[in-house]
Amino acid sequence: MRIPRGSAFTLLSIATGIVAALAVGTTWFPMMRERQRQALDDQARELELVGLLAIDRLRDALAEGSTPLLRPPPPSAVDIPPAQEEVEEIRGRAEEVLSEITELADVERILLVDPRGRLLGATPPRPPSVYGDIVPDPAIDACGLGEVIEDRRTVRATLRAPSQPLRQVICQPLRQAEGGPAIGMLAIVGRGEATILATRQGGRELLLLLTAATVAGLVTVAGMRRLLAPLTAVSRAAARIAAGERGVRVEPRGPQEVQQLARA
Repeated sequence: MRIPRGSAFTLLSIATGIVAALAVGTTWFPMMRERQRQALDDQARELELVGLLAIDRLRDALAEGSTPLLRPPPPSAVDIPPAQEEVEEIRGRAEEVLSEITELADVERILLVDPRGRLLGATPPRPPSVYGDIVPDPAIDACGLGEVIEDRRTVRATLRAPSQPLRQVICQPLRQAEGGPAIGMLAIVGRGEATILATRQGGRELLLLLTAATVAGLVTVAGMRRLLAPLTAVSRAAARIAAGERGVRVEPRGPQEVQQLARA
């Protein structure tokens, strides 16, 4: 490999810049990933708490009356959709609860579906004609309805869309009682501000790192320039002597080895 031509000072300056850039990159990128991960973890815990609160209130609201509005699906393979009157009553009670939760928790949206995936409640509300039907939604698809309903466990997923920040969704089973079968699923979609704030904070940290690296680089370059100045003077004097000039003198300064070379 051919080494680039140039003065030692130039080569060392380039090396210093490369080292500074690598130092910033290896410091900032892991820090940024960790900050975003922590922001998403914090948001996920908040969404889970919001879901537990919503489920507790929904359970009470939908259990009012002699017959619960939401019941476990029948064991048979026959899928019997709920009557439209029942869907309207569930929607009215559910969305009253979900609207309050959405305002308190400042989430993007909340969806309530039955074990088959039919929409029973949503905030913000959907067109009336879609309630009682299976409505495609990225939040439902990301979690997996069967995994939440059949396994009766909370699922955390992420939503990615072009030109939009990364968002999270928490899906939780809705049960009539603790340990019982799932009678529905609640999907809570968080806002993308969590990752936006983490990115902004990371940008400020990057600016600080770049400033520190620039200052360190300038100090290093200034030190190298001071260190190499006597050697540069000796090199120029040697070139003048080689050209036949007489009486060339160099002031001895710098490290002892360079001073000895200047006297010679």
